[in-house]
Amino acid sequence: MRSSASSSIVSSLEQLVETYSESISEDLRRSKRHWTKKSFVDDFYTYLIEDDPLIFLEAINSLDANLWEQAIRIEIDSIKKNNSWTLVDILEGANPIGCKWIFKRKYNPNGSIDK
Repeated sequence: MRSSASSSIVSSLEQLVETYSESISEDLRRSKRHWTKKSFVDDFYTYLIEDDPLIFLEAINSLDANLWEQAIRIEIDSIKKNNSWTLVDILEGANPIGCKWIFKRKYNPNGSIDK
């Protein structure tokens, strides 16, 4: 049997849930603000350069191999310095998490390579 105190708490909670549910459904309406598409000026150009290596072998066999090797060395040194991970032996039956190197050149506004 419920006491009157616990039944009043339950009814208060039910009212709170009902009120909260109503306020959520009111919050899920679409914005009525007018949206205008922004346009760039006529002399604005975007250059897409897709000659970055996709895999490690492409990076170390490219003309910029020494630069990619230097970037890899810097990244690994940073990971070691920050203690981001530790090499351990895999336990039997464990599934290791995969990883992938992403090779991407960073450019300065004038188009020269930053890093």
